[in-house]
Amino acid sequence: MQKASRHITAVLGRVLFIGFSVQIVLGFLWACCNFGDFQEYGDSLFYIRISKTLLFDEYTGALYPVLLMLVRGIEGILRIPYLYTLQILQLLAAGFVGYYVLRIVVGKRRLFTLWGSLAILTFPMLLQCHLAVLPHSFTFSACLLELAFVVQAIKCSQPLSIAMLSKIGSCWLVSALLMPEYLYFGAVPVVLLLIYDMCRYRKQKGLRVVGNLLVAAVCAGVIVGVGNLTSQDGAYGRPEQTMDAALFKRCAWTSICDYYSHWPQDMQAAVSYELARETAGYADNVDRLLWPQLKEAVGEERAQEMYRTVGMYVWKNNTRQIAKEILWDAAGYTMPPVIMKQMLQGRGYDSYVGRNYELMKEEAPLLTRHYIDYSSFWFPVGIMISFVIMLLQRLQGLQKKQGEGMWVVICICQAGLMILWYTMQGAGMWDYRNALLVGALWVLWMIRQTDKVISE
Repeated sequence: MQKASRHITAVLGRVLFIGFSVQIVLGFLWACCNFGDFQEYGDSLFYIRISKTLLFDEYTGALYPVLLMLVRGIEGILRIPYLYTLQILQLLAAGFVGYYVLRIVVGKRRLFTLWGSLAILTFPMLLQCHLAVLPHSFTFSACLLELAFVVQAIKCSQPLSIAMLSKIGSCWLVSALLMPEYLYFGAVPVVLLLIYDMCRYRKQKGLRVVGNLLVAAVCAGVIVGVGNLTSQDGAYGRPEQTMDAALFKRCAWTSICDYYSHWPQDMQAAVSYELARETAGYADNVDRLLWPQLKEAVGEERAQEMYRTVGMYVWKNNTRQIAKEILWDAAGYTMPPVIMKQMLQGRGYDSYVGRNYELMKEEAPLLTRHYIDYSSFWFPVGIMISFVIMLLQRLQGLQKKQGEGMWVVICICQAGLMILWYTMQGAGMWDYRNALLVGALWVLWMIRQTDKVISE
């Protein structure tokens, strides 16, 4: 029985290897077709604009506009198009981090590690961001590198050192300065690692514990301090990030016209039915059209109260539909290639995926279609094969390595927080650019299952 089980896992491991190799080839061809081209995201135009003024609001990290300013300066000096410089830097950073984390997770077999890093790099959603003027690429690299250092710290037989925690904190700092919400995402591995280390080495010296806590506190303080010093709240007219605003966008947007007659009277007076209908056309219109009108008419405090009142009313009367939309978004952030394909086929409901795909296929429509179709097929198939391999290896009595369970828990916790955070931002706002780390962790896990088989 065990001999047959080993034979099956060997075959499945090679299927995984071949499946990812096809993705690598498709990704390489797509990158060749799109290198040096500008994907005209609204966010990209915004970042280019603020790289000239360096005026940030609470939604914008300070680091990426500064990097853009520098590469544009290099263009003026060396006459190298800034897009070439930026895309090369983003690809190199992602490639290095993928290679580094695989060296830690799967060992020091260089050819296999190089192949695995290419499999992560050519994950379609990631590769699109690596060739875009967006902070998502560098943020992903910094966050994945943070997790790599966490794995390295757990696998080490010594207590957590201040030097190692400083590396982890530096990655947290970089990711949070690129995208402000990573203040919370990056804190998850730091906090869980500190708790694990204190439980694992209960007799370690108090000075080391105090030093580690101080390093973590300094990193958090720098992130918050830089954000407060560089950002000007409301600089671009976007509403403050509050629970009331999130509740309204999550519950009320997709049925905004259906419940218009139940709005408070002063809200109906401030916002005409025509404006509500126009707001229903696109999720961004809540912030771009509805909020400025409401804020000007009744003031910010009353506007937030209205958001809370309407959001709660719609939730109570349309719970089933809202829950369905929440489940779609949560599934999308958990299994991005699968839900992306479903939404492109008209299932689910409106989101940003159509616009992202339109930008992705501009230079090579046919290749992009095959690339996305293959990814949406291969991703769930690879996961199922990996689960089968894992179960068969458990039946063979293969044991987990020491500490493996903890760093898996840390990765799951961080991914879970990201899924919850972006799901609750609002309806119609599903964007696979926010699922890069979750998708890459699935790929990393599949590569690890491939390594377990091939290395036997």
